[in-house]
Amino acid sequence: MLPFKGDESEEIHILDYVKIIRKRMWMVIIFFVVIVAIVTIKTFKTTPVYQATARVVLEQNKLNVGFQQVISESQFTPLDFYTNQCEIIKSRSIAKKVIDTLNLKNDPVFNPPEKDEYPESAGNRTQDPSAETQFINRFLSPLKVSLMRNSGVVSISYDGHNPQLITRIANMIVKTYIEQDWEKRYNVAKDALDWLNKQLKDVKIALEESEAALQRYKRENDLISVEAVGSENLTSEKQNVVLQKLMELNTAVTYARTERIKLEVLYNKLKDFKSIQYKDDIIQSIPAVVQSPLIQNLKADYARVENDFSLYSQRYGMKHPKIAGLKAELDTMRDNIMKEVEQICDSIATEYEVAINRETTLVTILEQQKNEVFALGDKAIQYGVLKREADTNRQMYETLLTRMKETNLTEDLKTSNIKVLDHAEVPIKPIKPKKALNILLGIIAGLGCGVGIAFVMEYMDNTIRTQEDVEKYLKTSLLGIVGHIPLDKKDTDFTELIAHSSPKHSITEALKGIRTSIIFSHPDKPKKVILVTSSAPSEGKSLISANLAIVMAQTGKKVLLIDADLRKPTMHKLFKIDKSLGLSNVLVKSGDLRTVAKETTIPNVRAIACGPIPPNPSELLSSSAMVEMLQLAKEEFEWIIIDSPPILTVTDARILARVADGAVFVIKSNKTTKDAARKAIDHFSDMRDKLLGVVINDVDFSRDKYYYQYYYQYYYHYGEKEAKEA
Repeated sequence: MLPFKGDESEEIHILDYVKIIRKRMWMVIIFFVVIVAIVTIKTFKTTPVYQATARVVLEQNKLNVGFQQVISESQFTPLDFYTNQCEIIKSRSIAKKVIDTLNLKNDPVFNPPEKDEYPESAGNRTQDPSAETQFINRFLSPLKVSLMRNSGVVSISYDGHNPQLITRIANMIVKTYIEQDWEKRYNVAKDALDWLNKQLKDVKIALEESEAALQRYKRENDLISVEAVGSENLTSEKQNVVLQKLMELNTAVTYARTERIKLEVLYNKLKDFKSIQYKDDIIQSIPAVVQSPLIQNLKADYARVENDFSLYSQRYGMKHPKIAGLKAELDTMRDNIMKEVEQICDSIATEYEVAINRETTLVTILEQQKNEVFALGDKAIQYGVLKREADTNRQMYETLLTRMKETNLTEDLKTSNIKVLDHAEVPIKPIKPKKALNILLGIIAGLGCGVGIAFVMEYMDNTIRTQEDVEKYLKTSLLGIVGHIPLDKKDTDFTELIAHSSPKHSITEALKGIRTSIIFSHPDKPKKVILVTSSAPSEGKSLISANLAIVMAQTGKKVLLIDADLRKPTMHKLFKIDKSLGLSNVLVKSGDLRTVAKETTIPNVRAIACGPIPPNPSELLSSSAMVEMLQLAKEEFEWIIIDSPPILTVTDARILARVADGAVFVIKSNKTTKDAARKAIDHFSDMRDKLLGVVINDVDFSRDKYYYQYYYQYYYHYGEKEAKEA
């Protein structure tokens, strides 16, 4: 059951949803049947729609005409190209050609005449521009063009009610598309040919002028001899020789400069060494001196004599004649070494001067060669400009001439990049309506709508219907559930006093169950005075009061039924007793209990009518006379049932509740709202122990059989079944 608006939400079990669906099963079935019936009828009454499909293959090739390509196809990616072609197929120009070719305006199948219009005049409707636009739109609406993924295959489909006509239309669309593509290529080729003829004349004049200028320049700069040799580039060989010589000179200058720098560094070092102490030893460390073979030999001899000198000086002493000779020989060798070193230093100075002169000479020659190269370069540049201009004009002229010949050939060929893969064939089966799918969707929609409406109505239903509602929202116990009494004037077995007329009926059994619940609610201290009330009028409290008194009397107990509804009494009608003398007479002390308690046709049941309706019912009910009467009644009767007014309407019920031992609250199924019931129950807040429980009245078991399945099965098997057998 869905949570009541305004109450705290509780966890909902799946079984609650099942209960809702089963409870409102008829509503779900009605919606289901209606929707499925509508969908089925609509499906079978719909005119079948057929689809004719043709397939073509598109190739993104290039058709060269002049210096451009047809429709600039090379500018598009494959996807863009195929997308553009699909849009061309759906274009209004192709649609108009197909309409005119097939004369669809006058076709009674495609363009049926309107009511009261002659068929031959149907085509006149499209003479108006707006009407023609609408006609083309109507023609294009059934057309579907789709591109297969990762391929150049395009499907062209046309929908309609006539299979033969839509097949003709689909094939004509393909034919018109191919013819338009060929016509487009032909027109482009023709325009290109005219452009080529004009360009060819201009290029020819430019070629003649550029060749004349080149010839004149060769003559003025003496380049004719080179051309006579047969050179393609008149200055290339000479230029190569000059450049080669320039590179050699540049290399020589670089080498001479390097050698000069090396000698200059060495020369400057020698000059610096002459002014310092121990210069001889430092000069001898110069690479040129160290690497000299002569110096190396002299130093080797010097080292050998020096070794002998050391050996003899140790053996014979420094005064030995041999030592003096060796010493003189060492001095001589040292002088020779120094002389040789000085010669090497002089040669380094000479080489440095020679290197300077050689570098200066080479630099001068290099500058002269550069000037010659620059002069030759200027001539080569101008020659190259003239030569390239002449070559470009010649090449352009030859290209234009070739393209013009190709275009002449293309103009005579009917070429296209569109190939028909499949022609459209007359369809056999319609594509819609899809009967099985529509019915299946109708079934789903019917179930969904039925279930959805059931849940919406359940959510919006704010009435008390079940024991769970009583316990959850009213926080009290349920005494019992009473079904709907089928009051029919033709059927005398059913009356308001059903407990008396049909003692074995399921409703009577339900009332007996309520009687039992009341008795066992306080077994130690039975409640003798029972007040029966409700939240609003017409909820069946008087009917429950009367029948409850009857089932209590059926136990052999004496029961007194008091009609305390001094505003709208009903008990005198139910029991057919005189209302002229009743409760109001006792309260104003114009009568006593014995005179107002009337015998009824039901054994053990006495009833007190309301009596004359007083102007101040509340004051009378709250008087001490009411208390005194109840005290006397308790002494004579085992049970006293008080039928009071609705508790929310007037204060009478609250006044009577204080003098009663217990109260039974009556709720009418699917009528009494939860708010009204809770407000009524709240009036018992200060005397909560007197509230015996709630009775749900007027339940339609055939409608709510799932909620009250237990009660229905129980009372049926043990009530009505026994009555039928009896």
